[in-house]
This record gives sequence, structure tokens and C-alpha cells, in this order.
Amino acid sequence: MSRVRIISISKVQLPTNAGTDYPSPGSTIPLSFFDVRWIPHIPIKTLLLYPSAKISSSSFDSFKSSLALALPHFHILAGDLTYLPNTDDVAIVCSDESGVTLIEAESDLDICRLAGDSMHDVESFFHLVPNEFHEEMPMPVLAVQFTKFTGCGVAVGISMHHAAMDAWGLSQFLDFWTKTCRDGIVPSNLTPIYDRAIIMYPGKEEIKKEILNARAPNLVQIPPIASISDRKSLIRRVFTVDLATIQLLKQRAAQKTATDISSPRTTFQVLAAHTWISIARARGITAENNKPTFMLIFMDGRTLLPSPMSISYTGNCVFPCIVHSTGSALMSHTGLGQTCGIIAETVRTNRAELMGGTVREILTLNLALLSGLKVAFIGSNRMQLYDKDFGWGKPEFEGLVSMANDGDVVMAAGKEKGSVQITVGLKEDMDAFIHAFQEGLES
Repeated sequence: MSRVRIISISKVQLPTNAGTDYPSPGSTIPLSFFDVRWIPHIPIKTLLLYPSAKISSSSFDSFKSSLALALPHFHILAGDLTYLPNTDDVAIVCSDESGVTLIEAESDLDICRLAGDSMHDVESFFHLVPNEFHEEMPMPVLAVQFTKFTGCGVAVGISMHHAAMDAWGLSQFLDFWTKTCRDGIVPSNLTPIYDRAIIMYPGKEEIKKEILNARAPNLVQIPPIASISDRKSLIRRVFTVDLATIQLLKQRAAQKTATDISSPRTTFQVLAAHTWISIARARGITAENNKPTFMLIFMDGRTLLPSPMSISYTGNCVFPCIVHSTGSALMSHTGLGQTCGIIAETVRTNRAELMGGTVREILTLNLALLSGLKVAFIGSNRMQLYDKDFGWGKPEFEGLVSMANDGDVVMAAGKEKGSVQITVGLKEDMDAFIHAFQEGLES
């Protein structure tokens, strides 16, 4: 029996007849070629835990009313992912009936344990986020769950369809909403941009159609790429690497390299390299068997397109970047430095290709055609969710509940200044990975 009980389900709607007041492009937001690749994915499910929050009888009302105040400024989140038969296209459509499903719940789970355990309690986490499931359009973009715990503490679970925003856009929305809830007024210094027309790229509609046909050939019916049961089968372990340890890794990477270093190693490079090497070691890759492996990372494209965009743009704007290596490179005595160099060089090459106009080739790459151990990095050390204060204090835990694939790694800024949180999802070999990861940090 679930230890999370739903109290109420309501809908927070946009103001009636407000369509003429919406920012450009209005009540129908066409998707870009960045957005459509995410259509078959189930929504991003993010969980924030506040174990020390003192919740009063009015806390949920404030939470709900602040969401109502924030939505008109991010009206795309109140819409539905909708098939447009006249144009054989997909857009996010906002109507007078549009809104965000808001679930109020209560639980007697131990929130301090959930927030403090290094191993994720995946089953409990899924009960603390909205789990509406849709396999055909229209699909709601956003749903939210507010769960209060026995004694004290609250969880905020967010389910957002990735076709509407990337992680940077979601962070901007949470900044806006938490400030509204905490201060009681709508902030005036945050102005989101989500009009896809600002993406200036030749042939963008043809690229969009090509990706749409490949990723979602049977529009209206959208079977998900990975099911909820697939996601629950992942064992997840969270690590926090402090600033001092990160500096030591950078020093080791600088010393243990076979090539000249043209620029200092970054936090992302050393942590991605160390995690990749640790997963490869746990999976039995050695210098002797020299098995191939590749790592998928995502680059923010807002400043990489020939016509750069504002950082206030909330729509999807990330490019996949494939980094290739082998067991001999990863496991050599200069493996950390070499791997950092491979990451840096691949990113440099991809940046140059993007600015030179190879968007189609990068966005239409079929990962299934690549061989070898796959590791996928999501997020970055600059992604900060530990500052999201609704007025109850900052969260003690933030995590991506909807990790999907064996070898997924989520990186985000940690709670302490300069620290980084790394969450690893594996279907097996977790003990071997933990040993390799921790030994590598301590050596």
C-alpha cells in the first residue's frame, strides 16, 4: 500500500480570455527543431525535498496562488502538446481551459531518510511526483505535486514535458515561481522568452520535419521511448564532490596528460572523465581488451548558433555531442588527463561545426548505430536547484526522478559552494562502480 495519500487534485488555469495579453507568439507556440526530438520522451520528473519546512494550514494555498500568479508569465507551461492536422505539425496550444494539474498529498514516509540517503528510494520518489501518463495528444505540459509529511517537511514534485523547455528554461521558471511564493509579488526582473521565431537558422523548418518524421512518425499516438518500469529498474546513487577534491582532480588531470594543455581543465571535464572511467572500469573495460566506449553530453546552443540567442530564451536549445574513446585510453596511467583532452577537443570541434552550419547532421544522429559502452551526461555543474526557496528554506535534496537509461549520469551544482552533485543510474555493477569512483577520488 502506498504511503502517499492524495488529498485533492485541482487545475490552476490561465486567466480567462487572456490570450491577447500573452507574449509573442501568443496562445499557439510552434515548436522548433530543438523541441521536436523530445516529443516521444516521458516528461522530466524533478523532486525537491524540504525536510525542515514548517508547513502551516495556509502553506498550500500560498503555493497554489503563487503558481497562478506565475503562469501568465510562462503561459507555455499551462498549454497542451497538440497535433495540428491542417499543417501536420505539433505545437503547444493554450486555451481558456488550459492549466496545470496540481496534486495535494500527504505522507508518513521518513523525509529525512529520503533526503539524506545516498541511494535513491526510487519507488517512493515516484509517488512524490505527478505520474499522469499520456500516450496520445493532446498532452499537458506541466503538472505539480505538493506533499506534506507527518510532523514537518514538504516535497515538491514537478512533471514537465521536455518539448516545452530544457533544464535551463525550467530553472528560470522555478526562479520566478519561488520568488513569487516567497515574496508575495511577481518579480519584475525576470522576463522569459519562448518565441521560437528568434532561432535564426537556414532550413530550420525542413530540419524540424525530418526530425519529427524520424522521432514521432505517427503523430497523435506517441508511445514513450522508455517506460516508467524501465526507469524504476535503475539503481541510482548520488555523490557530492567538494571543491577541494575537484581542485585535486584538476591538478591530477594537468599532470597526467600525454598532450599539451592549451587551457585549464574545467570542473565538468574532470568530473565527466572520472565518472566515465569509473563506469568503464566497473563494466570490465581494460587497457588490454581495449573495448570501444562513447559518452553523450549536451551543449547549450544559445551562444553557438550563427545568430546567438538571449540566455532568457526558455525553449530547448541543446545539442548532443558524442565523445569517443577506448579502454586503452581510459585506463592508461594518463587516463584522466587524456580523457579530459578528448572531451575538450570534441566539444571544440562540435562548436566549430555548429557555427559552420551542421545542425542537421548533429541533431539527426542515430545513437543506436554507435557501438560500445554508452554513458550519457545530463545537466552540468552550473545547473542550480538548491537555491529554490518557496519561503520554507532551501531544499535539502534535489534530483531527477525520471532517469531513463543504464549509464545515465546527472550533474548539478551541489548544496555547498563549489561542490557538484553527481547521480549515477545503473542496472547492475553499482557496487563495482562505487568502489572505482571513490577509489579514484581518494588516490
